[in-house]
Amino acid sequence: EPAALARHMDAAALQLVTSESSYGGGHEATPVMALLAGARGRPVVGTRHGGLPDVVVDGVTGLLADEGDVARLADHVLALLDDPSRAARLGAAARQRVTSAFDLATCEARLVALLTAVAEGAPLPTFVDDGPRSARSPALPPVDPEPSTGPDDDDLPSVSILIPAHDAEAWVGQAVDSALAQDLPRREVIVVDDGSRDGTAAVLARYGDAIRWETAPHRGGNATRNRLLELATGEWLQFLDADDVLLPGKIRAQLRAARRARAQLVVSPALDGYGETVHAPLGDDPWEDLLVSRLGITSSNLFERAAVEAAGGWKTTQAASQEYELMQRLLRRGARVTVVDTPRTVKRNVNPRSVWVRDRRSSISAAERNLEEALVWLQEQGRFVPRMQALAARRFFRLCQWRWAQGGLPAAGVSDLARRLDPEGRWLLPSMLASHRGVYRALALPPLRWAFRPLYKLRMVVREQRKRRRARAVPG
Repeated sequence: EPAALARHMDAAALQLVTSESSYGGGHEATPVMALLAGARGRPVVGTRHGGLPDVVVDGVTGLLADEGDVARLADHVLALLDDPSRAARLGAAARQRVTSAFDLATCEARLVALLTAVAEGAPLPTFVDDGPRSARSPALPPVDPEPSTGPDDDDLPSVSILIPAHDAEAWVGQAVDSALAQDLPRREVIVVDDGSRDGTAAVLARYGDAIRWETAPHRGGNATRNRLLELATGEWLQFLDADDVLLPGKIRAQLRAARRARAQLVVSPALDGYGETVHAPLGDDPWEDLLVSRLGITSSNLFERAAVEAAGGWKTTQAASQEYELMQRLLRRGARVTVVDTPRTVKRNVNPRSVWVRDRRSSISAAERNLEEALVWLQEQGRFVPRMQALAARRFFRLCQWRWAQGGLPAAGVSDLARRLDPEGRWLLPSMLASHRGVYRALALPPLRWAFRPLYKLRMVVREQRKRRRARAVPG
């Protein structure tokens, strides 16, 4: 009975899978017991046999030994029994991997690819780590082993992991699991259900006392984040969108960096659903990264609570680019920033009713306002050096492209925005003409602008297809 099997799994500390090759050299494929254990949040101790290493990432979601190495298997079992917190971390990571990389849609896509190759007489595909992705549930990318615990980690400050959730029944459990798997001496996980109409509250109720949570009328992402800020007791804040996940060791590595640099904001890149690094900082000046949207994202960064409160919290009228508006206020107040280059957050963008606004035009408008406010402040402070001017021009051009592809921002809108950003015409237009002469002219001339829009849309489609192809099976 499935219910009885689930009870047995939940009562176990781990799953032991000791598969070995048969005398005739036969191998087991993907062991179902390993998938069941991962789905129930239990780590697997097993052998490097058949399809088991495809399911179990050694040192991240379980522990593996060579076939026949009974002593090593015994050591692994005893190590997890002696360290329940480590077993819990590995189990939480196993659940993330199984529920994302081995969901029905992903396995179906693999099977279709294999059957199509057989039917057409083509070479059988090989799958990159976790196979073809479905648009509904991108798989988690390969995970680096978590950083080892240092002698001073017991003195790390407390952290509140704060999750706003709206209609996130299908994803919030993975977000919570990834938060609970963070190995920290002092941490709390708090979720606010922002007026969900699905089963989000039922998912949260299953965690019992492991998390704190409440439901509230639907007010939007930033109002919900401010409520989470009120509930938080930690010295540092990890804001985590309900359809994102944290990889093991993420917060610990950032707390170490903050302690070394005495920083109030720790910035890291993220991984998208296809395993590509996004929003990675460019250099040593956080203002430069802010101008070109390369200063991390909400879920990948770590914020000092005192700094966020002093800046006034999240701006409730900001519909999109909320973290960049908040980080701009932090930088204006002199917040010290440090960078951890390793991405340990997966930004999946799979919830169509997420707390953040997905309307493209609203997002572009918010980014334009952020850019304009940053440039005004930098000019007033005398910090708008030539390198920043070039980066700002590049960002301005990108925003124009996005507006253009959405059917907005006619020629007059481009000129008006350019005049507001650079009223004397000293840096924006020369930089644009130097690097994007032909396209900028197309933007400024309505007939050509309409002619070039389909080409730009085609370019964006091709770019997305390339990303998906890199994440898919490659012919062997």
